[in-house]
Amino acid sequence: MAQPLSARDCHHHSLGEPSQIWVYRDERGDVLQHIARYDTADGEKEFRPWTYHDGEWIQKGPTGPRPLFGLDKLANMPESSVIVCEGEKAADAAQRLYPYAVTISWSGGSSSVAKSDWTPLRGREVTIWPDADAAGAKASRSIVDSLRGVAMSVHVANVSDKPDKWDAADAEELGWTPLEVDELLASAEFFSGERPLRARTYDANFNSADIPVRPWIIHGMLMRRYLTAVFAPAGVGKSVFSLAIAIMAATERKLLGREQHEQASVLYINNEDDQDEIDRRVAGICRQHGIPHEELNGRLYTASGYGDPLTIAKLDADGTVVQHPDVERIMNFCRKHDIGVIVLDPFVSTHDIPENNNSEIEKVATTYRTIAKATNAAILLVHHTRKIGSDTEAHAGDAEAGRGASSLIGAVRIAFTLARMSKAAADKRGIDWELGNQLIRMDDGKMNFARMKDEADWYKMVSVDIGNGEKVGVPVPFDMAEISRLADQVKAEERASQNQIRISEIVADVAKCMTEDKQPQPEVIGAYKELTGKGKTAVNDAFMMLPVGMGDAFAGAKNDGENIFAIAAIQLLILTGCRKAEVLTLRWDYVDIERAFFVLPDSKTGHKVVPLGAPVMELLASLPRIAGNPYVLPGKKEGHHFVGLRRVWLRIRDRAGLNNVRLHDLRHSFASVGASAGMGLQMVGKLLGHKDPKTTQRYAHIADDPAHAAANSISGSIAKALDGNKGELIELSKRN
Repeated sequence: MAQPLSARDCHHHSLGEPSQIWVYRDERGDVLQHIARYDTADGEKEFRPWTYHDGEWIQKGPTGPRPLFGLDKLANMPESSVIVCEGEKAADAAQRLYPYAVTISWSGGSSSVAKSDWTPLRGREVTIWPDADAAGAKASRSIVDSLRGVAMSVHVANVSDKPDKWDAADAEELGWTPLEVDELLASAEFFSGERPLRARTYDANFNSADIPVRPWIIHGMLMRRYLTAVFAPAGVGKSVFSLAIAIMAATERKLLGREQHEQASVLYINNEDDQDEIDRRVAGICRQHGIPHEELNGRLYTASGYGDPLTIAKLDADGTVVQHPDVERIMNFCRKHDIGVIVLDPFVSTHDIPENNNSEIEKVATTYRTIAKATNAAILLVHHTRKIGSDTEAHAGDAEAGRGASSLIGAVRIAFTLARMSKAAADKRGIDWELGNQLIRMDDGKMNFARMKDEADWYKMVSVDIGNGEKVGVPVPFDMAEISRLADQVKAEERASQNQIRISEIVADVAKCMTEDKQPQPEVIGAYKELTGKGKTAVNDAFMMLPVGMGDAFAGAKNDGENIFAIAAIQLLILTGCRKAEVLTLRWDYVDIERAFFVLPDSKTGHKVVPLGAPVMELLASLPRIAGNPYVLPGKKEGHHFVGLRRVWLRIRDRAGLNNVRLHDLRHSFASVGASAGMGLQMVGKLLGHKDPKTTQRYAHIADDPAHAAANSISGSIAKALDGNKGELIELSKRN
């Protein structure tokens, strides 16, 4: 059996050694001939056959019909369909791209089809993958003729939209996947024989891990080889949004907050604005996000079609939708610069087809799909919405909102909408209209390859000085959740302000009812009811968290030997509004005696300064300090704070007859309002068990300080309690 030749063996007397050799084998794998490629000094290429004659290889073609390239593969895959390519290089590339079929070729080029033996393809399903040129079309016709009555069926792939001389080797260089080859084969035109149904089956060799991942560039927004549409009414800023998307893809910066999978070069075409206007927007986006212009070099290309629009499709003299010559210009540019994203703004300017004609707009969209597949690029089409009336958000998330034929939304795989916030929505969210009028929402409208987002993404249009004395609007991500939180806080403060009057009235009325140093709670409640004329429910609400009589409970607890630090902890909860953990872990170095503050470095809400009222200072002064223990409320264990407060509270609570009051509720009590706001020192004295109000009066000068006076008036949480809600303390702004 003859052995394959090496490059040295194929040395040509004038052309030298070949740059590549293809081995032709028969059904058994025996070598039949070689085709050697020689690269000439002037950049051309020549092919020479080498065949076996009389025991040696010579540079000469075979006698009789020429064998096909790939006969051994045909024998090994007898049930597979066949792809015929022009040239061995293209056949090898197609075989690597699409291993599910047998890929073959013939020798001698387009003029030698009839010299080859095509009978090995008897009974096979054949698809011809021609070169995209006149010679390729000629070869296809010749192969079809040669296979009539031989092959079961013959199809010819449509490569009319491909660049000149494009073949399978070019597809491999573009990174084509089996899916794209599938699409090419599925679009092939039937020429002869039977016309079988093409379908895939699955066997043990099928491996889902081999399925290529979806080629997202920006997740949920741009995917290679597919169309995306953005729908927006006039004046929203869809052009600057689409340009921001282009720059995001080109730089791989998260300008609009979306997840990006790869950086891709971008061609941005705008048929409505001149180049100067495009440049202004680019400058604004770069300035806002700190992007040096050189970062866009070779990554972002912008073109204006203002006055001379770049066109994709047109109507010919017969009224048929045909591809415009600009398509070839665009595709050649994209291949030359390895473009991964094409933005066309607006869609309506890229064709002259009646926009309400569904069948014809579908043909326009097909042209766009052809461009996307041929260039391996994602295409973003910017399109207007139909008229929406006064509600600027009426179309948000509506994939059918695009103006004109609905076939466009059927053609795109991804769609999203842009809408300016409506006045009603701003009012509902508690957003000032000056801000609301600058907010733009982006909603998913159609998503074939990913889950649609549940909520809109919000952006604020900010004004950016571009350095020439002008400003342009640039979209930046906006935290609507934070706005909602702020709006809720404003509402809470308004409710607290309204309820403050009620709180003050209740505290004042209760103080009038407490006329003695020691007075049982039922007596105070009866006097309050008589004074106000309120019913049982209203009285119970007013007294629900008013620990009247706690002074006696504290005094009794002390007499019975209750831990003085546990009693002090409960009093601090009532008087400061601090949380239990903040009180129990309070250290002496957190207490600023001179200025009457707690400085809590690690509270639940972070660093916090708590101004202290007079009763707290009195209480702190009464507490002994334990040597070696840093805590204000030391525990039994050396160096630790007090623990076990709940058990002590239950005993004191029972003494006071406050069976339904929890330990946590103390920081929301009316007593804390009265004490820290300076409302009725007599009441505070009773709470602390002081028999002489002058004792409390000693520290009353603290309330002269505005910051402490403000802190002593904190009652937001209590207002929430009156509403039936337990809430966080609303911190007021501090004065200097």
